Amino acid sequence: MAQVFHFGPYVWFGPLETGLPPGAQHSWSWGPNPGFARSGLLATAHPEDNPIVVAQVERRLAVTMIQSHRTPSSDHFVHVFVRNVGSATVNRYSLWLTVINP
Repeated sequence: MAQVFHFGPYVWFGPLETGLPPGAQHSWSWGPNPGFARSGLLATAHPEDNPIVVAQVERRLAVTMIQSHRTPSSDHFVHVFVRNVGSATVNRYSLWLTVINP
């Protein structure tokens, strides 16, 4: 039976003046040897309330890519890319990882 592990939240705070504007992308990297070499990986990004405005607006994020690579020295890295796909700036979000081991 597969083992499932949840990690997070990893929290990103953007610069208060700019944050993550619509269309912009932010990335996370783990490694070397993050322990995910033979695992399935799922990531979700969740926008948090904007701390600098009173009236909250709709914000949307998408995990656009999860990338794995191994260096010539056999170090393993995992990269997760989060894009603002909404029409409002995101100043803070949380990232959650689910790791599935066979």
